[in-house]
Amino acid sequence: LKQGTKVFVKLGESEADGAFSAACYDRMRALEMPHVHVETTTAVYDPQKWNAHGTSDAFETPPKWLPSMLKHMKKYEHRAVPLQVASYFDGMRLTDVPSKHPEWLVGAGKTLFQAFFFAKWVGVKDLGPFNMMLNAGGEALLVDLNEAGDAQWPSYNAKGLQTAHKLKNTGAAGDHLARALRYAAAHEEEAAEFLDRLMGTPSHPRLVSELFSEEARAALRAGWSAPGQPFWKA
Repeated sequence: LKQGTKVFVKLGESEADGAFSAACYDRMRALEMPHVHVETTTAVYDPQKWNAHGTSDAFETPPKWLPSMLKHMKKYEHRAVPLQVASYFDGMRLTDVPSKHPEWLVGAGKTLFQAFFFAKWVGVKDLGPFNMMLNAGGEALLVDLNEAGDAQWPSYNAKGLQTAHKLKNTGAAGDHLARALRYAAAHEEEAAEFLDRLMGTPSHPRLVSELFSEEARAALRAGWSAPGQPFWKA
């Protein structure tokens, strides 16, 4: 990461969460998925500076983000905290794409498929459209990567690919999960090759799921993209 280039920053996550995020992006790069480069350092949290950033016209932030962030970070005021710095990804939150750039979704099935299955395999905690980005080339990027915690694992293992949030807010352009599963049915060999490579890497040690079984993969090839099938369980 060079000085003067655009970056994303994430402040106040634990060192363990930072290490998990960086390791995930390393694995994404090896799997030839959309990814960013992440470095972890420390910074002193100054609430006045972050309030100025959050209220500046130069930055676009969700309406509830600033007060929530200030409340969450209050205990860290004027203290050194972990800081993740990630290379810039030129896109927008998947939440906003259907209404603002529905045309971006046309070719997004492949990387949505990769993102959903990767997240399940490695134990990503908060998979949802707010924690994904999409660019004009239809490349989907997982962001805000945290590891599923102890309390989440019983339900995590019981669910399909919607491990945290139902993938709603998709608009007229179509459901994100359906788009990913339709891609897998239409491109059997390509989808199978990705799953082979993914499953050649270590899964999360607490993952117990039938979604990667031969039976599930056969169902995937057969076009199990309808709600109510195991991949959809939320």
